[in-house]
Amino acid sequence: MRNPALLLSFAFLYILSAVKAQKNENVGSTNVFKATILNPGIGYEHSIGKTQTIALQAFMNFSAVFYEDIYGEKVKADVYFDPAFTAQYRYYYNFKKRADDGKRTEMNSGNYVAAVYEGIFSKAPLKNDFVEEADRRLLSRIGAVWGLQRNFIKRLSLDVNVGLGYMTAKSTKYEALGNVYKTGSEGFVTILGQFNIGFWLNNPRK
Repeated sequence: MRNPALLLSFAFLYILSAVKAQKNENVGSTNVFKATILNPGIGYEHSIGKTQTIALQAFMNFSAVFYEDIYGEKVKADVYFDPAFTAQYRYYYNFKKRADDGKRTEMNSGNYVAAVYEGIFSKAPLKNDFVEEADRRLLSRIGAVWGLQRNFIKRLSLDVNVGLGYMTAKSTKYEALGNVYKTGSEGFVTILGQFNIGFWLNNPRK
């Protein structure tokens, strides 16, 4: 004769595991609005799957260029504060693990890998041996990053990523031999990265 207590225990464990599995199945990406303080701007992340999003951001980009003057005598520094935007395809790979560990996954709080495009409208020289452009032009960066995002209960948002990419833009170089300026498209491999602190703006879940 079967033991009713044993059957009841197995039934309870089965129901518990099913509920937990269902809970984890419901873990997934959501749409998130946020404002950023570092690189001040506004961002929107749109869910396109349980673990995938498209993240868009318009912001002001801070950069500094250090270089020697044309005589190679003094080190100069120019600081730029330029309008910029970025678009990312993100894949969050650890939602389920975070949920299993009892960690927050709401508002896309997880780790991700992403394909990135970033555009900056700037006069800044592409490298320190080029000169400042007369007008703003589009400086493009494309590549891949690893990152983490944490959107905490009290609206604080942290988003950090780093990776490798390729930067390209119209660039002007002064050639002392001939005393001429030459302009053309230039590009090189570069480090990609962002460190954003801000606030998520969604209505909190009730």
